[in-house]
Amino acid sequence: MNPPSLPEGVTLVPQWLSEAEEKDLLATYPLEAAAYAEVKIASYDVVMLRRKVWEGDLSTVQGRRAQPYYWFPGVEGMPPQRPWSPVLLRLRDRIHAECGVYCHQAILTFYKDGNVPIGFHQDKHRDIFFDVSLGATRTILFSTTQAQRDKVAAVPLEARSLLTVSKRANDRFYHGIAKEARRGPRLSIVFRPLPQWACSTCFDLLTQCRCAHGG
Repeated sequence: MNPPSLPEGVTLVPQWLSEAEEKDLLATYPLEAAAYAEVKIASYDVVMLRRKVWEGDLSTVQGRRAQPYYWFPGVEGMPPQRPWSPVLLRLRDRIHAECGVYCHQAILTFYKDGNVPIGFHQDKHRDIFFDVSLGATRTILFSTTQAQRDKVAAVPLEARSLLTVSKRANDRFYHGIAKEARRGPRLSIVFRPLPQWACSTCFDLLTQCRCAHGG
């Protein structure tokens, strides 16, 4: 099979995870809906139900300790951010060593089957991100607009693969997960760095933070 055509600024490493790493991850994060919190996300006129877990660095500021710096507007039922598990901490450190990017957070999203898509969108922070896939293969689509007709690439995300979307690509393209029949459960683990305009202590905007870092 020929490798998929990738948009500029997007890379894909098949079998980036070892079989041992995959086994460790699935022992901690099973492909079962009950392992993830159900959150309701209101986007435009659409209400989406997603099953998610947030892990990462925790704010040291009182009252903000469990607040994820990257979250979704209109979200209901968002669980507190958890500290890094040992298995995700190892992956974060591996990404840092191999890619030179320190990620402050991982967002885990569980897809129960191929009938759970994600529409075309651009990320709130438009920064680089790294997506590790487990379970069934799903296809990420890239488009120059939010319209399917402007699609420029369709990239299958196989189990154990690592997808990297650069800041340049995040600025330029919309992305989404296609709806695909007869697909089993999948887990997406997206690692993200702290944006340059956020305080590394409280995670607020630098222009709004009131901790010792921001004054």
